[in-house]
Amino acid sequence: MPSATATTADIKVMPDNDVEEKNQATDNVQVCDTTASQDASNTVSTDLAKRDKVALPSDIEDVHECLDEQTEREDEATLDNTLVYPLIEIFPQACPKFIKTICRGKTNKPGVLDRLITQILEQQNYSKQQKDPSPEHKMYAEELAMLKEKFPDADASELKIFISDLLETKKYPTMKDYLRKQQISAQQKQYTTDFKVENFLEVIPDPMAYFEDPKRKGAIIVDNESVCYAICFLQNQFSRVSLRVIRRIVKKHKHNCLAAYKELQKVNPLTYFKSKRGERTTPELKKVKEAKEKLEAKEAGLLQTCSCCYDDEVMPKDIYKCENGCVFCKNCVRSGAEVAFGDGKLDFVCLNNYTSHFNLQTLQAVLNPKMFSKVALKKQVEEVKAAGIEDLETCPFCDFVTIPAREDKLFRCLNPECMKESCRSCKEPSRLPLRCEEVEKEDNVKVRTYIEDKMTEALVRKCYNCGMKFIKADGCNKMTWSCGALTCYVCNQPVRDYKHFNRPGGVRFDLCPLFSDTNKLHQEAVLKGAEAAKKEIGVDKNPSKLKIDPTADVAQHYNKIKKKKPVTMPLYRNPPPLDGPHVINTPQ
Repeated sequence: MPSATATTADIKVMPDNDVEEKNQATDNVQVCDTTASQDASNTVSTDLAKRDKVALPSDIEDVHECLDEQTEREDEATLDNTLVYPLIEIFPQACPKFIKTICRGKTNKPGVLDRLITQILEQQNYSKQQKDPSPEHKMYAEELAMLKEKFPDADASELKIFISDLLETKKYPTMKDYLRKQQISAQQKQYTTDFKVENFLEVIPDPMAYFEDPKRKGAIIVDNESVCYAICFLQNQFSRVSLRVIRRIVKKHKHNCLAAYKELQKVNPLTYFKSKRGERTTPELKKVKEAKEKLEAKEAGLLQTCSCCYDDEVMPKDIYKCENGCVFCKNCVRSGAEVAFGDGKLDFVCLNNYTSHFNLQTLQAVLNPKMFSKVALKKQVEEVKAAGIEDLETCPFCDFVTIPAREDKLFRCLNPECMKESCRSCKEPSRLPLRCEEVEKEDNVKVRTYIEDKMTEALVRKCYNCGMKFIKADGCNKMTWSCGALTCYVCNQPVRDYKHFNRPGGVRFDLCPLFSDTNKLHQEAVLKGAEAAKKEIGVDKNPSKLKIDPTADVAQHYNKIKKKKPVTMPLYRNPPPLDGPHVINTPQ
């Protein structure tokens, strides 16, 4: 090292014009520096090896890594974790090394944690964790072997085409379908493999009273498949009774299987389903068990008093408290909650001071599962609405909430109990391809049907004597009714003979024609009746009351009839006699 220093000094005093000597001196400096550094490193390594008697790494970077690890272990030993862990939870995006650095040498004393939080907040550009890029997926040998085992005879090219078609058509099973199947499977397990009598008794506390109620409506009346199952069950139990009798009895009791079963027992008393000894075993055992537990609690002095109904023999397991610790029995809490939720309230307050509330755990314990699920769903919907989320919409027919795509004009409800499609503009059921202004509402339907009724009244002729109604298809306008009455089909007035009519070739145009175009007569009568009805209900002044005009296609309708069956007027013949039946001489 001294030689290197001397050479550097010599270079600084050399003149600028001596370039070759300067370059040679620089090379000498580099050689001397390298040689001196190697000698120094070898000397230090030899001394450390002799002192510690350990094998040092050959690379100097390994030495630095060992020193850094030793330093980190020493720092962690001196760090106060009661400061580090809270700061990491408060600032999860911060680098842990940065947190440990600012906590080094400090202890968790009052005010220290607050000062550290303030220090981090003031440093807006503090070091943060770097997200590691997601590793690329690699096909391992095990996965490849598994695919070959699943598809041993598959052609690679055909398999690729098959997967491409699935990705284009998107007809492969989705996660939503899988979750729906899982939900349906879980619901089925509740009534099959995971069925428990205790859960059944929570929903129906008294099964005998419920199923033996003659006023109970049978749920299977809307399901023909379930009706067939019930009839097959009864047919298997009462094999000596004919199928016709079983069907008649089931229909008589409105598909109530238990009521039909009891009547079939009377029809054929020799065939019984099973002994009645075990029908009420579980409810009776439950009552006996509860009475025994209540007696033991009374002897031990554990019974409590309800603050609402003042029942002083309430079991500890049936006691529920509000946030302030007020004590109530299960029946009072359940009744109060049902009344509150029936009034549309979502918060059930205390029955004493009306300041505290009952939490969801308490409500879940006292309410039946069906009631609690509705309450919880409504509370969730209210919380989501209160969050003020943009483009959030609710199904008009249930409480389902979602954020549909902005370009969708329909709201598709995904609630399994609803699954309706509604218009996002008018909140009415979907009527595609009709627009909102073209869809009739209840008031519009009433207006339209009223006009249609008046059009029908104008079209149909009614006898003034017997009240019989009919529409003429062809023939003259002198109508002879079954009661013997005579009327004019044009003016619907009573007549006696043909003097009321203007015969073919006649000049009495002030009289009703004996023959006329029936289709034209019907069309004029219908349009006249519709016009009178529109004026009567004010459609002529406010056309928005009528969305669909029933007179729009009347002319088109009668034009089609005229094309199918042209109207032919009879030739002029000798007039029929004034008295007697109407007889027209036909050409020979």
